Amino acid sequence: MPVIRFIPYEEIDKTRWDNAIRSSSNSLIYAESSYLDAMADRWDALISDEYQLLMPICSREKFGIRYIYQPAFIQQLGIFGQDQNISAYTHSFLEAIPGTYRLVETTLNAANVVQDLPNGWQVQYRNNFLRSLNNGYRTTRQGYDAYLRQRVNRAGRQGLEYRDSQDIGFAIKAYRDLYRLRIPDFSDRDFTQFGLLCGRLQESGRLVIRQAVDKTNGEVYALILLLKDDRRLYNMISCIWPEGKKKGANYFLFDQVMREFSGNPLSLDFEGSDVPGIAYFYEKFSDKKEIYPFIRLNRLPWPLRILKP
Repeated sequence: MPVIRFIPYEEIDKTRWDNAIRSSSNSLIYAESSYLDAMADRWDALISDEYQLLMPICSREKFGIRYIYQPAFIQQLGIFGQDQNISAYTHSFLEAIPGTYRLVETTLNAANVVQDLPNGWQVQYRNNFLRSLNNGYRTTRQGYDAYLRQRVNRAGRQGLEYRDSQDIGFAIKAYRDLYRLRIPDFSDRDFTQFGLLCGRLQESGRLVIRQAVDKTNGEVYALILLLKDDRRLYNMISCIWPEGKKKGANYFLFDQVMREFSGNPLSLDFEGSDVPGIAYFYEKFSDKKEIYPFIRLNRLPWPLRILKP
């Protein structure tokens, strides 16, 4: 088994880190150093074999207690590497997490199959949906079932227009205003940091914002904010307004995204969901369901252990 070392943030070689993440068999944008810098209060890492295997550890400290948490706007983290059998190392990496972290609540990624958890660990499984865009749009459209084709066709008759946007602030504010009750744990800082991250990604051509608008008056009925790496388009923000729901603007918008990006070596990552209605919508458009683990370990001192079961 590889020798796994805990490396504090200050000693991480970010160039080597990012090269390793991007060349890993299960690369995800969330694990890039600039993404972690933006969204995590602090991150350190478990690293083995000269950056062959890596696991970012995002942490906070409260009342003198250090704990590992899941930052906002990050769906999956866990172990990354070029080895095709990464799940073989899951147990070893979890055991290597320092005992100074008294609580762990975080996700792994879909390549980190959990088969044999160390003592005290708990796991839940979450859903994500993907659509390969490798083929042309015609092939993609042929994969729609009858219900989805009907909804897309109906939305296409509602006087909607597919439009590019560069307005990050509008997208984030809309998401926050429409869904604040769904994301109560997202702080002001989270939204500010995500906005700054989006701005940097926009400058490097790695951000896409698209809208479904009224052809006549330009009213926005639905929008999507996507982040991009070499393998995926990530559905980070998806908004639909009440009038947009009546017109099926979300069906129109996602179909148009498929049309625009089909024929590229990418997958559209819908970013979940486990919410039944949202999951139903994303699953209709997807051609692959992936499962990823959410893991938990509670070694808080008594009585905090009881208060945080």
